[in-house]
Amino acid sequence: MSKQLQRPPSAATQESDLWLQHLQRRVMLLLLRHDQKLFQGQFRTFYVGSSLPTLPLLQFYDRYLKLQLFSAELLDDILPRVRRQWSLQTSQLALNEEAPVRGEIDWSRTIARTLAEAPDQPPLRFDTRLRQQSMHIPENVLVVAILLRYRQLVQGTLRDDQREEMLTSQERQQLVSLDERLERELATPHTRALAEDARKADLDTLMPQVSAQLRPGSNPYRDLMAWWEQVSSLYIGATGNSADQQRHLTLLSRRRDAQMAQWLYELWLALELLTFFQEMPEAQLSDVEVSCNQLRWRFTWQERRFHFHFQRQLSPSNDGEASAWQNIPVSQPSFTIMREHPLKVEHKGTLIWKEPPFVLSAVYPAPEQAEARLGEAIQRLLGLMQVQRAPQGALCCPIVAAPEPGQQISGTVRPDERQYVNSASVHTSLTLYKLTPDLPGDRLQERLRAILDQAIASLPERAAPACHGFMLDVDSINDSNDRLQEFDTVCPKPHIGPGIFDLVHSNHHCGRDPRVCHIVGQVALPPRVVRVLNMDDLKLQIDKLREYGAASLLQISDADHENVAEQLSSQILQSVGTMVEQYFEKHGDVQSQEKYLREVFGDYWKHQSRSLAEETRHILLSGEYVWDEYEKSGLKDWAAPAIQYCRALEREIKHRIYAPKRFDYTIKEKSWTLGTPKRLYEHRKDVRGDDRSNWDLMVEVASLSGVSPKDFETVMKRLYDEQVSNARNDLAHGKPIDKQRARKLREIIIGHKGNGILCWIAENLDPAREPY
Repeated sequence: MSKQLQRPPSAATQESDLWLQHLQRRVMLLLLRHDQKLFQGQFRTFYVGSSLPTLPLLQFYDRYLKLQLFSAELLDDILPRVRRQWSLQTSQLALNEEAPVRGEIDWSRTIARTLAEAPDQPPLRFDTRLRQQSMHIPENVLVVAILLRYRQLVQGTLRDDQREEMLTSQERQQLVSLDERLERELATPHTRALAEDARKADLDTLMPQVSAQLRPGSNPYRDLMAWWEQVSSLYIGATGNSADQQRHLTLLSRRRDAQMAQWLYELWLALELLTFFQEMPEAQLSDVEVSCNQLRWRFTWQERRFHFHFQRQLSPSNDGEASAWQNIPVSQPSFTIMREHPLKVEHKGTLIWKEPPFVLSAVYPAPEQAEARLGEAIQRLLGLMQVQRAPQGALCCPIVAAPEPGQQISGTVRPDERQYVNSASVHTSLTLYKLTPDLPGDRLQERLRAILDQAIASLPERAAPACHGFMLDVDSINDSNDRLQEFDTVCPKPHIGPGIFDLVHSNHHCGRDPRVCHIVGQVALPPRVVRVLNMDDLKLQIDKLREYGAASLLQISDADHENVAEQLSSQILQSVGTMVEQYFEKHGDVQSQEKYLREVFGDYWKHQSRSLAEETRHILLSGEYVWDEYEKSGLKDWAAPAIQYCRALEREIKHRIYAPKRFDYTIKEKSWTLGTPKRLYEHRKDVRGDDRSNWDLMVEVASLSGVSPKDFETVMKRLYDEQVSNARNDLAHGKPIDKQRARKLREIIIGHKGNGILCWIAENLDPAREPY
């Protein structure tokens, strides 16, 4: 990069001046192109009320738009109505004249005077009243004064453009035509006679005087004054009142102002990106919003929706969210891109974590000390990324090194891999792009596309937070003889990023501390180490899980108790089943158990199209094996085998009743448990509601297998009457289950010679066609 900057100061200054001229022309072109269609004529709100009105380019843009937008109303509407009502001031002059007279004869005065002077003679002289008309009235002087000042505005814009060449030839010709039309208006006899008075007139004094004389109601003179007030209020002139500032509208190439150049470069990049999206139909540009110092829009890229936000550098953020850092103002980079619906982690109304945006910035360093300014900009952007917690960012600058042939990236700023960095910082990087105002259009589009592709790659679709934790082995030893105390669990957070994890303590943080456990309030079991070497280990692990379930239920509100209890029960049963199967795989020889189950299920054990799924068979085999082991050991808590029977039944019901129409049910997959059919059976006679609709759907699925509604309802009634789901919940987080209760549950689900509920389901209901 330093070699790129080793140029004579004079050459760098000349190049910077040329770039600024390109910036001015390109920004003006884009503003004029988008003003009506995308900005709805509202772009001036971007700089009104901020420090940007002092930017001369925007003054020029504002003035040109005024001429374009308001000329038609003046020349084609207001002036024709003024001409039709051109006010003529009249007065009467008393005369004494001989015939033929010019005025209207006042016969009463004429007869009285003749009788007094020559009673016997007819009147030879007549007293008359002559009405005189005058154009020199305030209303007409006001019309000409406004025309003169408006033409001065047109001519001033033409002079500034001739000096700076900001407009296209077509736009310049439009202004020339407007100037010629105003000249014709001022050349008419009526207006020419008033020109001298109009030049001397003070509009601030004249307008109130005219307004006071006008009659109420519609009046073209009143419309003319309202039009002029609107035009005048839209004028963004140089700050201050000195005559020199009002006389000269200098542009950036004549005022070497680093801050203005920086703002202009940012605005140029924002407008180029907006143009890029507009010219790409697949981008589906929408919701373009303009406010003071803010420009936003939404777009589609790679069939995903995103939000783009441009905020002028150094202006305060107003996104309404608190900073993730204390005792500093909320910081906002110049450009951010984020998914339309970013992932948030919240707990009781408090924001714990929010998906960070892709951060983009632009810097236009002055020729003097350019390399130092670039280094400062890089460090500033890295700081903003840290505040935003954004791992990926990009910096656009005209003076960085040109990319290699076939590449778009000039360089990447990242941590030195030879030195230690933590798991979050190792993914942090800042990409440099060379963007010069004179870059050809096709190459500019390629570079903008590369920036967007990088941004989208850094904004992947994120899965909802879930527990991925695993415990550290408490039996670990090391040379320092340290033992696990403060932390005993690694908590990966793939929803934040790859390789991101926290060290936590399972008792203090898991399910309790929302800062590090992002699933607090969800139904989830804590990480655990499972070593099932014998029946005693199995019982101990099952007891721990059931105790956790019972404690968790005490923390659940009454409103959520039923739904959460069902989900928690499913997870506990799944975990217990995994431990049972782990024990079974290490010790099991299931020939006798499989022989028994084949006798119970017959052909529906394995060889029919409606046979039990392989996973279900494995669950039942492990349950039967543990049942026989319990018979030998004399253990009093028979939860382990009973849990396997419930799991097998729950899985087959879900596989045969829920899975075939899972997208039609109003119940989500994780909420469908063994207690769901019981609840739907209870509400099957409701007049309306989701439960009634879901029950009807269950009946419909059964009918597709040839089961009559009456037979299906009979089986569901048996499931309800036998309170299988209640037993299942007791197994998950209740008291110990004795052998007698476990045997009853076994008979209900499996039975003998095919009379169990699970046997009926295997014989009568088709499984889902797709793997589930």
